[in-house]
Amino acid sequence: MSKCIFIKKCLAFCLALLLCGLPVSIYASNETAQTAALPEQKISDTALPEQKISDTLYAEFARLEAQGKNMANEKIPVWIWYKDINQTQVDNIVKTRTGLTAENAAVDYAMPSPALLNSLQNEEPGSQAQMQAYLAATAQARALEAQRADTLIMTRREVAREQYNVKSAESAEIIEEVNLDADDIIFKSQYAPVVIAEMTKSEIAAIAKNNYIEKIEIYEEPVIETADEFSESPFKETLKIPDIRDTVGLYGENVKVGIADDGRVEGTHSEFENSNITYLGNEQTGSHATLMARIICGENGIAPDANCYSTNYGLETIEELLSYGVQLINISIIYTYIYGSYSQYDAWFDHLVSQHSVTIVCAVGNDATTNPYVASPALANNVISVGAYDDNGTPQNYSDDILNATSRYDQGTGVSKPDLVSLRTISYGGTSAATAVTTGIIALMLELKPSLAYQPQAIKAILLASCQRKVQNPAGVAAETMVQGLTERQGAGAVDVWNAICIISQGQYGYGTFSGAEEARYFVQPPYGASNMNVSVAWLRNNTASGSHNSVSNVTAGTQHNINLQVYRGETLAGSSALANSSTEMAYIPLSSTSTQYKLRLYKADTTNTESVRYAYAWSTDNMRYNESASTTPQDEPIDGFFYIRNQNNGQYLTVNESTGQVTSAPFSGGRNQQWIIGKTDSYGYTTIKTRSLTYPGNLSRAASGNNAVIDQDTEYLVYFSMFSSTGAHSITHGMQGIAYVHLQLVDGAFQWATYGAPTNFQWHFERVGYQKGDVNLDGSLTVADATLIQQYALEMVTFNDDQLYLADLDNSGTITILDATLLQKLIMGLL
Repeated sequence: MSKCIFIKKCLAFCLALLLCGLPVSIYASNETAQTAALPEQKISDTALPEQKISDTLYAEFARLEAQGKNMANEKIPVWIWYKDINQTQVDNIVKTRTGLTAENAAVDYAMPSPALLNSLQNEEPGSQAQMQAYLAATAQARALEAQRADTLIMTRREVAREQYNVKSAESAEIIEEVNLDADDIIFKSQYAPVVIAEMTKSEIAAIAKNNYIEKIEIYEEPVIETADEFSESPFKETLKIPDIRDTVGLYGENVKVGIADDGRVEGTHSEFENSNITYLGNEQTGSHATLMARIICGENGIAPDANCYSTNYGLETIEELLSYGVQLINISIIYTYIYGSYSQYDAWFDHLVSQHSVTIVCAVGNDATTNPYVASPALANNVISVGAYDDNGTPQNYSDDILNATSRYDQGTGVSKPDLVSLRTISYGGTSAATAVTTGIIALMLELKPSLAYQPQAIKAILLASCQRKVQNPAGVAAETMVQGLTERQGAGAVDVWNAICIISQGQYGYGTFSGAEEARYFVQPPYGASNMNVSVAWLRNNTASGSHNSVSNVTAGTQHNINLQVYRGETLAGSSALANSSTEMAYIPLSSTSTQYKLRLYKADTTNTESVRYAYAWSTDNMRYNESASTTPQDEPIDGFFYIRNQNNGQYLTVNESTGQVTSAPFSGGRNQQWIIGKTDSYGYTTIKTRSLTYPGNLSRAASGNNAVIDQDTEYLVYFSMFSSTGAHSITHGMQGIAYVHLQLVDGAFQWATYGAPTNFQWHFERVGYQKGDVNLDGSLTVADATLIQQYALEMVTFNDDQLYLADLDNSGTITILDATLLQKLIMGLL
């Protein structure tokens, strides 16, 4: 029998949220805490694997016995965690049913050119028509990627649900062995290895002896609180939403957003007359839920074209949202009595995010003045936890923005939170409204790049990296700065939707996995008028399969990893972040005009830990531009720009030997012979890969007499890319001029073109060398000197090498003309 969660207070027009309860959690803080010395009262009738029963559950036994309760009959509600399903087997079944994998689900497409975007901003004649033409041209590609991502995620959830139903049935058999009634089952998860049931002390002792059971923890029904009063403010101007709409045309179309709140959205509200809302759960409506939906997907909200699924809050209803294929869930409510330590609720949320490709955005809670501890589920590692700030009704003036004194910030013994802060949007609002704002922003990101739905850690990293400012702290609280990195009350800082969209458009992010002690990534970032750079990292706490993957006993719960971040400029450490208890790190460093090569080093505090970690990184500067992609066709992941190209198998870089001209692999050096120019060459989305080596210039190709990878100085050899979404790597495929399709890969220690090989052999990571179009003298700035060089080339007064030819082609026409010089002059003068 399902038990409803008791709602302590519904939303009525209130000025602030006053939270009840002592600032002491009833939950164990983490796994290690449960191995500490246990209370005197033990299960004495059998040799029991004591580590399976939590300290807090033993304490509950003692409390009830002290009250004189009859423990033979006293029912105690508990979480029962059993061994997980085989996630690798789930992936294999999904591939059989759909033909889709994480490696072939993504599609990429062009971004509008900077000239068009700036024409839109200046309302030049014809610019709106050009933007509509762009949206029409890329509609097929965006729809295809959304369809692939939706099919993959939905099918995987369906298969996982089938497997969990089997496993939960097995766990039910174990539970039935102790003669539980059906009414004793409170909740049976369809998406996680957990059952909640009421059991006596002896029944708990009996199931704890079974090897199938992993952990038993006390369960207490949470009391849910909401708080926000409605009053309009010009929040979209503060967030630069009009810029996003006018320049990029994002409204959240085709993105599935779930809202789990104090009830269903009021369907009669005027702002939802033309919106797509699916109503789930019972028929109880909530004014708080309605307000959150207005911010996210109402007619005047951030993502009015998103498909919203509205339901009452509960464990069952959140899992129901997964069954409807939502990519994003907004939880603007908190458990008032569960705070300050990692709880079983948080563990359940972590599992949903890591195994079912859903991004969950949670409020940290109000009122910090009476209870500063961050509340569940915002203490889950994998969710995005949001604090709130106020713009004081001055959208064009950021200097008076101030953090809400109500915004919670103390994680106690839990993971470091909040992740960031966001605008509360409404007078007397709090973290609820700020959370809804963040959810709306993510909906815009997913419309632009739907395959990000499969990478919740990348979404978090991009949001953190978008932050370029900290707002004022309340009176009497020390100021927090960006240079400090992740700070106590504001995390990464104020989320910036424009920067987040620019990070995606410019490819200033990456993701993958690593299992060794450390991982390194390289990129080049000239300043281009910026002074500082935010580099952020996020990773998932997830369950992992080990050994042969052929039985459920090989599947074990993942740990909370302690990963640290260092950012080097050249050989000099420019910034670092090493929080002891976190799921993110951030370094904020000054940019240099003379040293623009950066190394991002991730390393585990526990160097002996070889468990695989899914992570993502992203970076932004304090002067971001929305950028274009080279191709306008819906091919798989076309890439353009300058890149280092790293092999997934050996971690070395595609390199031109400056003595022999041979294409080989080598450790990172950062020289031009390890940098490659990738650019569009035809209308079908094929590209060339040119070396930047001045000694042996030309295109990456195959030898005339064999499959060796070589540099051809005369002929353009065309390739295309496909993305491996699980690793963030790409394949490089050649198939032109009647030649069979072959893939660039590592074969017997050498790079060759071959039709088949081990998967990691032909997976390549592209690490960006961030020169912008127009910077033909490569000095990290766009100046009149660059425009003059382009004019001189157009008049045949100077010659350009390959990288200058790429950088001078501002309009992507394939030729350099006076028009390119004119476009650059307008950019320099601020006219575009």
